[in-house]
Amino acid sequence: MNAEEIEIDDAKQDLREALTAIHDRVGERIANLRPDFGIRRHPVAAACVGAGLGVALGSRAYQSSGLALFLLGAAVAIIFKDGLEQSR
Repeated sequence: MNAEEIEIDDAKQDLREALTAIHDRVGERIANLRPDFGIRRHPVAAACVGAGLGVALGSRAYQSSGLALFLLGAAVAIIFKDGLEQSR
């Protein structure tokens, strides 16, 4: 093998490694967009969102909207706190 063939083989290997890394990152991003992944990762937050929406949409009383806002706020706080811990 001459120097040019070695350089081409090295470039091919670098390209394969780069494509593999990109493929892995795309797979992770797609997995993060799946709703079932979010529910498994944040079950308490998912329950708070479901309860908050159920209370807000299912009740005709004005006082229940405060409870719904509290539950939705708790869900956001749980998700935000978990996101901060994972970024460290």
